[in-house]
Amino acid sequence: MENLKLIVDEYPLNYCFMLEDVYGKGLMSEGGTKAIDEMFKNVNINGKRILDVGSGLGGLAFHLSRKFNCKVVGLEINQKMIEEAQSRTPFNLKGKVNFKLYDDIGSLPFKDSEFDLICSKGVLVHVNNKLILFKELNRILKNDGTFLIIDWLCSDKGCWGDKIKKLCEMEGLTLCPIVKARYLEILQEAGFNVEKVCDCSSDYADYNMALVNCLRENQNEFVKKYNKQAWQDNIDGYRMISESQREGELIVMEFTSSKSPSSINLQ
Repeated sequence: MENLKLIVDEYPLNYCFMLEDVYGKGLMSEGGTKAIDEMFKNVNINGKRILDVGSGLGGLAFHLSRKFNCKVVGLEINQKMIEEAQSRTPFNLKGKVNFKLYDDIGSLPFKDSEFDLICSKGVLVHVNNKLILFKELNRILKNDGTFLIIDWLCSDKGCWGDKIKKLCEMEGLTLCPIVKARYLEILQEAGFNVEKVCDCSSDYADYNMALVNCLRENQNEFVKKYNKQAWQDNIDGYRMISESQREGELIVMEFTSSKSPSSINLQ
């Protein structure tokens, strides 16, 4: 079974709060609400029931529910993160957004065909056995539903390059390398039809350099809250991510899949 405790241990709340101070309120991945809107621009989610896999502090769930009047369930393996997200739920979103804990990727706490759309942004790179999880996600997705992913992939060499290896050492993170061809195979083995694949690496390289610039502009505030070494580590980390994305060492890929038969358009 996937070692979910390892992932939880790598994301203590104080580390998550520091990520939030860089990414924006409630967010733990690059690009802010602009990247979220770009991710969902071709998907009709108004009034739909959505599952956000790896919901973190709840920023994506709150944004979608507020903007598209949809119901969102955030799925998390970290109990403290769930408690934090629940405490942040705006009054006007209570009853429309909630968060659930799971501790087994092979048995999710939902009934069959419960969701219109399942999404995950920048989280699944931590999951080594994606096939087991994807089969469960296929089970709880409606027959005409959509599975939308943005994830980190490695190059065709099948392993991370020097920059991402160094990042993992700096941050104490476990990131699981996977090539595009294998990712497609796993989605199909899990019962999904892959409708579209889009390489977003260039956009995300820009997002990460924007974070570097933001940290530079807000150096005094960040150093006062944390320390100068933390500030420098963040500068170095986001610069390395941006460079690795531009050089093809780290590929940010968006996958749009469904359960129903459809033509496959791979870009």
